[in-house]
Amino acid sequence: GIRDITCTIGGLFYIPRNKGFIMSRKVIKAALSAFFILFFTSGCSKIEGAGVNAQLHYAPDFKLASTQGREVSLADYKGKNNVLLVFWTTWCPYCRSALKKLNEEYKDLREANIIVLAINISEPPARVVKFKQSLQLDFEILLDANSQAASDYDILGVPTYILIKKDASIVFNGTRLSFQKIKDLTKD
Repeated sequence: GIRDITCTIGGLFYIPRNKGFIMSRKVIKAALSAFFILFFTSGCSKIEGAGVNAQLHYAPDFKLASTQGREVSLADYKGKNNVLLVFWTTWCPYCRSALKKLNEEYKDLREANIIVLAINISEPPARVVKFKQSLQLDFEILLDANSQAASDYDILGVPTYILIKKDASIVFNGTRLSFQKIKDLTKD
């Protein structure tokens, strides 16, 4: 009979060869390699500029509750301020790093007339508040409880930055954004 032989793929997985598994080791190894390369180079997020929201020219309005309990609408800032939206979750390690860096730059961004709205996607408010307190974040955190805003902006991964000018036009949508680029894109 056929002996139960296992093969190692990338040193991580063992697959029994006689259990009806038809793919060759080379095919499986190539597929897993491609997966890991894409996963580890893109963080928890989509590739910059991909997806439907790269097609959006004007920012859809939303009304979301803040962690302080007030209702915030994007329309409140139209014609007055540039707005940086950051979609994120508490479980994403890249989000943690991005929010810490954003907090370091927050004072300079405010002085440049850029409002920061960090939008948490579908997590319990208590968890979000605890996370905000643990990182001592100074900017406003909004709760997208039903993921409607994330859906409207076609968010495929986190963190995702969306930079909106005063006229509601989207000038940046992606996963990596330098703070100098924010300032450059929002100059009048």
